[in-house]
Amino acid sequence: MKRGLTVFGGGLLVTLVTIVFLYEDRVVFGVLTLIGSCMLLMIPLRKVFEAGRPGKILPAGFLISLLIFILTKDINSHRIGLSMLHRICPLIPDLFLAVPNSLYRNLATAYIGFPPASFYSTDYFSLMPWFFLYLCGYFTGSAARLKGWLENSVFQIDIPPLSWIGRHSLIIYLLHQVVLYLILIVIPGLM
Repeated sequence: MKRGLTVFGGGLLVTLVTIVFLYEDRVVFGVLTLIGSCMLLMIPLRKVFEAGRPGKILPAGFLISLLIFILTKDINSHRIGLSMLHRICPLIPDLFLAVPNSLYRNLATAYIGFPPASFYSTDYFSLMPWFFLYLCGYFTGSAARLKGWLENSVFQIDIPPLSWIGRHSLIIYLLHQVVLYLILIVIPGLM
């Protein structure tokens, strides 16, 4: 919960800073908000997934999550169906259903995956479809843990500079935004 709230808070901080200082390039429901939300949603869901038989749940959970991700990939654009697969392979028919416009109302619906026409964000990752891709990673990681693959010595290697970066990745991610902004916008403007 602490990690999920911290990452979600990082997402809120990015939103607040971009709305105040970079309104034209604001970030609303960006990747940090999504990851924090997914981490928090997994708290109750993990108990449900672990209550079953892991060997049976993991492959089915992965396949179901992947299928739902594929079907909802274009939900932000008012479509559910096979459009994503059609773009990858035009031989697959572009079968889809239109999602009713009445679902696309406000910021709350945008957070879920139904952004209204007036919604704008330079970095937008709604719960649908991305939570289902997150679940694919959860089920893959759980299967690897169950098989004992994560105890492999390659996962135990400690390279101090890289380990330090890994332990401080959120603050590095947040600071890199500021550094890049200074390099690309502010410094050239001063010259």
